[in-house]
Amino acid sequence: MSAVKSILAFQRVTSRLGLAHLFYAICGVIPYLFLQATIGWRNEIEILGEENFPKDQGCFLLCNHTSMGEAPMLAVHFFPWRAMWFPAKAEFYKNWPISLIWTFITASHTFPVRRGERDASAIRLIETFLKKGDNVLLFPEGSRSRDGELKPGKKGVGMIIHNARPAVIPVYATGFADIVPPGKKRIHGGKKATIIFGERLNLDHYYAQDLSKDVARGIVDEVMAAIAELKSAHERRQLEGPTSD
Repeated sequence: MSAVKSILAFQRVTSRLGLAHLFYAICGVIPYLFLQATIGWRNEIEILGEENFPKDQGCFLLCNHTSMGEAPMLAVHFFPWRAMWFPAKAEFYKNWPISLIWTFITASHTFPVRRGERDASAIRLIETFLKKGDNVLLFPEGSRSRDGELKPGKKGVGMIIHNARPAVIPVYATGFADIVPPGKKRIHGGKKATIIFGERLNLDHYYAQDLSKDVARGIVDEVMAAIAELKSAHERRQLEGPTSD
């Protein structure tokens, strides 16, 4: 069995046995301190709209993607009380030693996803997490945007939502490409980044329809439109500057 398949099987088993969040709370302490020391405490990380994050249930966080810094800082923000599952590209699991190291440094809460193809195993695992009420972070664009502009969402994300019926929260993150620049090894300090949680989306009108390619496309397009609105609202606030009473 390949490392990727083994890690997926391991995540399924620990989740089913109720051990996944225990591993997360224990193994996550060192990564938490490392990420706070290298990113969180060296930069100004602004969190907006947190009142939109459901307190009594898990949710599907769908965020734009410009940097490797977004997922870990979202996980750090909620650690350890709200465990966050998020994807990692399958290349990080190319052999057993690297897979085990990556699993440990991500507190055993990442799962491998094969990019550029429909990864049925990863999709089933995501749906399992969501149906259990776990929190899952996913980047609907599929890959990082190099210029910060939003890309179309992947239709498979709409299929996952239709199948699992989770609480869907759009998220807009900006500034992380300055902190963790794509293709660069150095982590910068003295920067500002913002994470904005939008309101839960009402997708009942899609759930009333049978799943099809058009329905899946409509769902993910609505998600991307919500992220785009968060982006536009943030850019308007930046232009207006601080207000006084």
